Amino acid sequence: MNSSDNPIPNEPRATEVDELCSLVASACDNVLTEAQRVRLNELLRQGIELRTVYLRYIALHSSLTTTAGGQAVQGVELFRNRLAILAKETGSRLPPARIPFSSASLLSWAALVGFALLPAAIYCLGFWETQRDNPAVELVERNHPEQLANRAVPQTAQVARVQRVSANVVWLDPNESFTVQSSIRTGSKLRLVQGEIELVYETGVKLLLIGPADFVSQEWGGELRRGGLMASVPVAGQGFTIETPNGKVVDLGTQFGVVVDDFGVSEVSVFAGKVEAFPTQPTGANQRKFELLQGRALQWSNEMLKPLEADPRRLPFSLASFSQTGSDKLPGETLLQSGLRRDLVDFNQWKFLGDIVTTATGFVLEGQRGQARQPYLVSSREFNPTNGPVTVVCDIRFPQLAPHDQPSFAILTRSADERTAMERPWKNTLATCVRCNFRTAKDTFDGLLETATKYERDRELTGISWRGFRRPEAGTAYRLVMRDDGVNVSFTVSQVDNPAVSKTVTCRSLFRGYQNHIALEGWDEGVTIVDHVQVFQAAPVENLASDFYRLPVAEGSHASATSSKQANNLIDLVPSSAALAVKDHFDQEEVDPALWATLGDVVLDAGAISLGFPSKSGHIDTFHPRPYLLTRRQFTPADGKLYVLGRIEFDENFLQGYGGSFAVLTRCDDQYGVGPEWAVSALRTGVRSNFWPAAPHQNHILEIHEKATPNSLAFLAGTGLEINPESRSYFFCLEDDGQRTALTLQDATDRSIRQTVQNAKGSPALLRSGFIGFESCWGSRVLLDDIEIYVQPRSDELPEAK
Repeated sequence: MNSSDNPIPNEPRATEVDELCSLVASACDNVLTEAQRVRLNELLRQGIELRTVYLRYIALHSSLTTTAGGQAVQGVELFRNRLAILAKETGSRLPPARIPFSSASLLSWAALVGFALLPAAIYCLGFWETQRDNPAVELVERNHPEQLANRAVPQTAQVARVQRVSANVVWLDPNESFTVQSSIRTGSKLRLVQGEIELVYETGVKLLLIGPADFVSQEWGGELRRGGLMASVPVAGQGFTIETPNGKVVDLGTQFGVVVDDFGVSEVSVFAGKVEAFPTQPTGANQRKFELLQGRALQWSNEMLKPLEADPRRLPFSLASFSQTGSDKLPGETLLQSGLRRDLVDFNQWKFLGDIVTTATGFVLEGQRGQARQPYLVSSREFNPTNGPVTVVCDIRFPQLAPHDQPSFAILTRSADERTAMERPWKNTLATCVRCNFRTAKDTFDGLLETATKYERDRELTGISWRGFRRPEAGTAYRLVMRDDGVNVSFTVSQVDNPAVSKTVTCRSLFRGYQNHIALEGWDEGVTIVDHVQVFQAAPVENLASDFYRLPVAEGSHASATSSKQANNLIDLVPSSAALAVKDHFDQEEVDPALWATLGDVVLDAGAISLGFPSKSGHIDTFHPRPYLLTRRQFTPADGKLYVLGRIEFDENFLQGYGGSFAVLTRCDDQYGVGPEWAVSALRTGVRSNFWPAAPHQNHILEIHEKATPNSLAFLAGTGLEINPESRSYFFCLEDDGQRTALTLQDATDRSIRQTVQNAKGSPALLRSGFIGFESCWGSRVLLDDIEIYVQPRSDELPEAK
């Protein structure tokens, strides 16, 4: 071999680069012959250098056919300059450019459409980094150049549809939620706080995602970052892949489950068929493949591998919850809260802007094609949301739609009752408003839910939009609900005949309308029929902004229990003769120093006591001093039997790993103990009644201990308790008569889940006065609220302990 032909080691010959560029250009121009295709694949097999040139050319071709602008032109020049340098070094000629646009035409185009990027180049080069060790890629054989270019924009690919959404679903971000029938695309993020969502892929794969979960969809599976899922894979879906933070699972036609916890552990269980698991091994080790057949499971982290038997009880769901038919439909949910003060509105008192006809079936809003003039139905009366939350409900339908129509309908509050009337693109929009809109996206799959604000007459609308809902369809009846409390705005769109198809978005606007009319805005290019219009205004709500940044929570958790003030029905355990000694709902700005003392990390948090702070590490540190809320007053068993009631809510990580715990202490000290290990983080003495919900596979979830000395901990009694993983809120009642202690726990969301643990007799050493304390373990905080302490006076002498 002549060194002048290839002077740089591992560099391709210039003649090969010339030939490759010519062949790729023919492929991009759709004139590649069969013989040329074979030769192109031969060149691609020769080495990474030629494959790199190929991918760069394809990326550049994709960017030029899909984008324009100065950066694209720079990419052209950069690519050609690099080829020129290579040609100079190797003595070859520069290959002719087969690019379908000139630099001048690109610059002219850029002046019209703005700027362009090169996402395809970045994607293809990144893709190559993951494929560089596969010598036989057969890129042209498997992917026409245009198909490869299309992969540069993965967000356009629809991979699945939502088949089912459970009634109790709570999204981490409601604005990123999905509804039944909506499209799931490559890269879609599905993040659930609770509930289930079932997807059906184009290949027929069914995937059930169980919250809490964090999942990113991909064409042939997805990435499970947290939570659990169940997949049923037909023959057409073989190769379905689930990636986890420390490996991946590849299906070979089966039914399997995958769980990822918060501590870096992944697990796959096979219930039918076979899968391949590829756990990530420690640095330097080759990735091993494990074949798992029906009934087998594998659990792994970066440090360990553990073969197991498949057991659905370890998964955060049951096999029975997985829909095999997809025919189940969810009942509709109540759209308006009860208890609102309904302000009756004379619906004849409307102002019409544009062509509107009143019929027996509702209002007909007629837009005129080509005039861009929206028809408006505007209330004569003003509804100022700062005087109380305003809720507007209406049903709409678009009777006729052409394939390329883009219908829309909006509800406006804080609105003026006249158009902008200025020579601007938004001249036909009402002068000022907060606007929630449901319209068609430009593609063929999705609808958009939008919220926007128009602050001034001479300003355009400023807003945001969300996908995740199917585009409006002709003849389908939709129910729109907008709620505006003067700060927070929520907007819900659902199908009247199938309320399970529903999506809610929220936003916040501090804009105070100069006027406060309510308006219904029709489609400016066609007919909209509106009926069942209702307007409600509730009594003013205090602290409108306090809950805006809180996540939606299930009924019974702290936020919902605070708003509804659920009664603790364990009060029935307290006899009528007992006298109330302490009561605190923690609604003040500071902890009442006359009632309470604190040790460790204890603060007020939105109307409750936070025992501990949220932990970023997500695990328990038993060497960190436990947080305590303690009564200022001491209670003596001789004074009478104690009853301590309250409500607690655990943090989200309370069922992960060691989890969290909560304890009520009586006859206790108010100082930390001394000594090694656990004792140093707990109080020196006391009777400790403990609830440990993160131990569902232990015999003892409710326990009673006593600490007679600073370095001791004696077990007195224990029992189990059913745990609902989706419940975090509980009521408790502690009874202590000086010898026997009983702790009763009840699930706040399911009152049938209730259990009591009590000890047979106490210790003579603890028949003394002491404080009442409330404890959590550091790393999984507990919110404590609605404390009531009762004392039932004794009618006889306290019996001596035996």
